[in-house]
Amino acid sequence: MRDREADPFLRINSPRYVDIVTDGVVEMPRECGVDAVTMRALAAWMKVTPSALSHRAGWPDTLLLIVEGLGRRWIAWSTHALAHGGQPALPRTVLERHGVRVWAVVRELAATAAVQGHRDALERWHWFGDHEAELVLEWWRAAGRPEAELAAFRALIDGTRLALAFDPALRVADAECLFRDLTIR
Repeated sequence: MRDREADPFLRINSPRYVDIVTDGVVEMPRECGVDAVTMRALAAWMKVTPSALSHRAGWPDTLLLIVEGLGRRWIAWSTHALAHGGQPALPRTVLERHGVRVWAVVRELAATAAVQGHRDALERWHWFGDHEAELVLEWWRAAGRPEAELAAFRALIDGTRLALAFDPALRVADAECLFRDLTIR
């Protein structure tokens, strides 16, 4: 049994609509797979009718709300250690690995909406990526590391997060050794 309260990508006690909808998108892939993330499935998860959900907003606006809610959670999770001398987060737990997968799924949903002419969610997803990059840049500079190496580090951290999220056989300890060697230089 997983501890939902310990999941950094859930806000189960929040009454805010953005948090309820975002929690649904975090939970649904765990319960039904990623293809379950639809307005109808989200309405069922929330125990409301699809028309009640779509009355509030259509899919493009709901997706933008999801990106906003999950993006805030992503930034809090991914950069929390930077202010304390740590490095950008790697997914250590099953819950964190799932959160990284959901962030990737939401990006794909936003990209699909953009192809259909609704670019707001994808633009907002990229805004969160840019914001995370700014925070990592500040951390990188404060440590006196050469800026020429930052792009390679970012690519490595992003790729490692995805690899850890999608391959349960990979060990976080192995990735941490690599990052420790890279950031100590």
